Order: sequence, then structure tokens, then C-alpha cells
Amino acid sequence: MLLLLTLLHPADAANEAQKSARAAEVIRLREEMERLAARGVWVGVERAYEQMEQSEVELRSADHVLAAQAAMTLGDVGSARHRLEEALQVVADDHLAGWRDEIDARFVHVQIEGQQLELVRGMTRPDALAAFRFAQTELARTGAFDGMLSYGVYAVGGRTLVLAGPGELNGSE
Repeated sequence: MLLLLTLLHPADAANEAQKSARAAEVIRLREEMERLAARGVWVGVERAYEQMEQSEVELRSADHVLAAQAAMTLGDVGSARHRLEEALQVVADDHLAGWRDEIDARFVHVQIEGQQLELVRGMTRPDALAAFRFAQTELARTGAFDGMLSYGVYAVGGRTLVLAGPGELNGSE
């Protein structure tokens, strides 16, 4: 009988211990995310996901999807779209691709500077309104917004911002 022993260099052993600790923390955070999502505590889901991202552990597609749902609910459509892309890199899924495509069809990326954003005319779907409120909050907090808004007409610092979808510039809707 042949017995093989593997000796680890102390630094290798420490690295393995750190990896195991990070993996265990991701499992804990994943469970926390799922509990919080079940209760509709999307800010908590967002916080747990951000901690998971910092772990340097490869996340599952489901982690990105749950975080996309949280971001979308909170109005951060840009982050939701990015997380869907992350999920699609882990596993190809027609449903997720359709969700991403729906975002692309209804929202546009903008960069705005100012302190106030008003909705003059636009979509009234809950996710569009959440995106609008999210942009308002970011502008009030930082004076800038780099994210996604739904198509519509907005006022920013006394100026009009028209975000028109396909076919809307000629008056059709």
C-alpha cells in the first residue's frame, strides 16, 4: 500500500483557510439574501449582495438574479441590468435574456448633473417610477446620476430632457 502525503507550505495553508472562510461567508450571505427577499427587505438583499461581491468567490447565477430583482425594486435599473449580464455569463437563460432585453426596450442610460429631476411626462409603471425616484435621490445626494431612466420627458435644473424611444420622436407612442 502506497501512502502519499501532501505537505502544504504555511502560506498555501493560510490561503486555503482564507478561501474556505470567504466561501463560508458567501453561503451565510446567500442564505441571508434569500430570507430578506422572502420578506421583501430589498435594501438588505442589496447590502448582502455587495458584501458577496467583495468576497472574491465566484457567485451563482441565482445570486446575481436575486440582486437584480432587488436593484430593480429599488429603482436602480442600471445595476439590475448589469447583474442580469453577470448571471447570463454564468449560465445562458432565455428568460433572463428576455428580462435584460425588456429593460433595454424601456429604459435608456443617462448621465445627469444637477440637484433636481422632475417627471414632466413618462411611463407610470412601478419600475419606471422607482427608477425616477432612485435618480432623484442620487441627484439630491450627490448632484449626479449615472444610470437608467424610462423613456419620457423630464426637467433637470430648468432644462428639458427628452428620452424618446423608437417611433416617439415623430409623435407616435
